Amino acid sequence: MKGKKMLALAVLVTGIAFVGCKNDKKEETAAPTEQTATTPEAEAPVSVDTSETSLDWAGTYVGNLPGANSDMETTVVLNADKTFAMTTVYVDKASEKFEEKGTFTWNAEGTIVTLKNEKGDATQFKVQEGSILKLDQDGKEITGPTANLYELKKK
Repeated sequence: MKGKKMLALAVLVTGIAFVGCKNDKKEETAAPTEQTATTPEAEAPVSVDTSETSLDWAGTYVGNLPGANSDMETTVVLNADKTFAMTTVYVDKASEKFEEKGTFTWNAEGTIVTLKNEKGDATQFKVQEGSILKLDQDGKEITGPTANLYELKKK
């Protein structure tokens, strides 16, 4: 009796092993065919979200930027056609109002705009969700205790 059980068990294990090997071979031959069907050209392009492509950046931004002698009430309007208008009024000299117009370009990463006025002068802003951040002359974020004062909020 014990011998018959052992024989039945051996046959069962052999059968499972045979079926398992047979299925593995089918999967091995099927996999390369699927891989060769996918070519680099057929893969979907990777989309990269940037401030330029994913934010609603066109609009009016306002705030007071620090100046050498006085804060400057600053308004920047970024238009969808990549033109801008910037108005600056010294807070303690409301009669002095400066207006600039021109075009702007995006950097390669789509995060910073460079505003060029009609004279050729340039100002850079980092575009963020709901605001723009004025950058220094080297295009770097201003750091230190006054860093938060260089942000203009979107209206």
